[in-house]
Amino acid sequence: MGKSRLIDEFSKKHFVVPFNLRAGQQGYPAPDTAVLEWLTRSGFQLHESDDRFSTFLTALFEKILEVIDDPQFIQQQISDSPDIARTEKEVALQNYPKSLPEQFRDFMTVGQTFGKQAPLHVNFYADSKQLYRGTDPQTTPSKKPPQVLDTALRQVLPKINPSFLPDKEHAPMLCLAFDEGHILSQAIYETDFSIEWTAFTSLRRALRNIRPFPIWSFFLSTTGKSDQFAPPPYRDALNRILRGELVNVKPFSALGFDHMARKFDKSLTLKDVTELGFRLSLGHPLWSTRYQVGGDGVRKTAITFAIEKLLCRSWQPGMKLRVEEQFAVMSRRLALDFNTTALSGADRREADANEMVQVEKYMRVCLGVKAGFESVVTVAASEPMLTEAAATVMQHSNFKSCQALRQILEWPGMSKGDRGEVITCNITIDTLDRLMFQTKRLESESLIVPVTSYFEALFAQGIYNERIKDRVPSMLNTMSHNKSFAETFKDSRIYVTHFIKIYDSRVLSIEFLGRLAARGARVLCADNQFGIDVALPMLYKDPDSGKEFVSVIMNVILVPPVLRTDPLVLLIPIDDGITMKQSKNDFRYSDKPIDFLFDKMSPFDLRIFDKSSDPPPVIRMVYALASSKSKVTTVARGARTQLSTGKKKKYAFQKDPYTYFDIWCAQASSETFGAIQFEDNETYNELLKLSKDVPKMFEPEEISTKEVVQSMYPGATSDPGHWNSFVKLSMDGGIESSDKGESEFSIGESSMAAGGGGGKRKLASK
Repeated sequence: MGKSRLIDEFSKKHFVVPFNLRAGQQGYPAPDTAVLEWLTRSGFQLHESDDRFSTFLTALFEKILEVIDDPQFIQQQISDSPDIARTEKEVALQNYPKSLPEQFRDFMTVGQTFGKQAPLHVNFYADSKQLYRGTDPQTTPSKKPPQVLDTALRQVLPKINPSFLPDKEHAPMLCLAFDEGHILSQAIYETDFSIEWTAFTSLRRALRNIRPFPIWSFFLSTTGKSDQFAPPPYRDALNRILRGELVNVKPFSALGFDHMARKFDKSLTLKDVTELGFRLSLGHPLWSTRYQVGGDGVRKTAITFAIEKLLCRSWQPGMKLRVEEQFAVMSRRLALDFNTTALSGADRREADANEMVQVEKYMRVCLGVKAGFESVVTVAASEPMLTEAAATVMQHSNFKSCQALRQILEWPGMSKGDRGEVITCNITIDTLDRLMFQTKRLESESLIVPVTSYFEALFAQGIYNERIKDRVPSMLNTMSHNKSFAETFKDSRIYVTHFIKIYDSRVLSIEFLGRLAARGARVLCADNQFGIDVALPMLYKDPDSGKEFVSVIMNVILVPPVLRTDPLVLLIPIDDGITMKQSKNDFRYSDKPIDFLFDKMSPFDLRIFDKSSDPPPVIRMVYALASSKSKVTTVARGARTQLSTGKKKKYAFQKDPYTYFDIWCAQASSETFGAIQFEDNETYNELLKLSKDVPKMFEPEEISTKEVVQSMYPGATSDPGHWNSFVKLSMDGGIESSDKGESEFSIGESSMAAGGGGGKRKLASK
């Protein structure tokens, strides 16, 4: 998230003393080796370690005073240093800042390279013998550290800010920044193993001695472990924290996004937002700044650089990826999430570790730490460069998205969705990728996909031309909409590369969705959010007027009571055109269309359009993924209210609330969808089974106890174990009734009768 860059920018306005404690030479900025070796040296007793850190801080502040006491010292040091290149000196001296924080920043950074700290920075930490006094485990500082530390601060702070008064409250005047500070949290044991402590706890005690002074400390880390600096109170070794007398500072991860972004406005066209420069400006500032200052080689390898950041290693086309790397790739496209709250024991630890690894290595964003410091909230945020990096990786022959998704959903703690929406999202992304990568590489122009091309590629060969292309609307709002599907959407276009998950239904309004189109983002809604699951921004062009409007394809998932997977897709132009899709992962939905599933997709009820508006055409689609038969059909219900193609009017025109096309898509297989290969049919069948989010608590490792465990939670799922202890189930999962045609439940001397018809009554409604 650019933590080092953030501190560097902060140091332009605030006096910051930086330490880089990274182990090894990789990464930027380079490590402060001398400081790292001193801070992590072992062989001390706890009280000796506490004294060492107090002594270290005292010497540090004395060293700072030595540098800033003479106002000309820093400028002279830069000018006289033989280790700084002449051109860098000239630039630094010509632009020599007026403020002390910026002057000290120059002192610590001029001459810095990717592999080495600035010469004056190195000398600052290496030349002072006082800085490392007390290094020998047998050596005890000759002075009492707290008192000396107090004296040093009273001397240095007035130099930084002349308004400093010892007994007055101030805003922070001096900051210590420990980059990769997690190295200090490694456990240290005394010789008898009776006490566990860390270098960080000793440093924390030393810092506590300077609490009355306006000094703040930053501890930066990329490990993803939220508890390394601020563990939950019950795990902290300090008694005063256990008793509640002191509290840890909550970890901070809100570094922001889109700092370099060009703000979206109505003047931007689809061509503008798909240009590389615009895409680079979104997300981390890293992409845009690197591109702006780099040469031709940097610009040509922008996607390769993004891939290597995403995978946290060098990349060659076709290389095999580990599951955690596959997750990093797929989560950028499908908004995959973790849900570890229902887990416990080894599964919870594994799931938490998997999530933290994604933050540490694979650019997953940590939004914050939950109350109690025990878990974090992470997301794969919308970032076009990482999305396109993931898309590029997915195009190579040894990467199968459905197989990668199957492995990922087998991880403990994965949020699979309870309607199979992830499967439909994967089919959608694979379909778009086939169109965007027709030239084998991603170009700005190829990101824009015609709507008709998308629908032709979405289905198996020949289906679009035979069953959709020439179909007229199922219902008609105005005679000007009386055109075939192909004619209606012939000039409409899509720019979608990934899904993001939203948690506010108001984002589904056209105003918000149109702006998300600038990121190439399709919206995946939170569970049970008004039945809507996905919204796909689209640019609709009216075939008569030629005017362009922002529109959207939305996926709505209606939750069936058993196994489900229902994304519904809406094509929604702001002033013309909308498509709705709904997908079902339920064996009860077959190749036969069901009217009420379409009726639930009213754009007025979903507040896509205002009821007083003149709405655009709508495409409503239902995906019956678990159907045993493959079928794609355009549904015509009731009397046609539009002209029959090439013939006279069949019925008198009756105006409907809006114009819509209804399409039923049955079975997740290669017979239905063009993105599914024949050899992947079995994988999709397995994905349908994995998509039901049955809690682990109902599936114990000991198979022999499964029904017993299920009996302890009656009615949770349709599995017989939840029912057999109190209801006799028939072979087909229904409740067997009595010979009288009634299901009787006796409670003492009274009884309740359910039913009244003959035969068996099903548990699930028809």
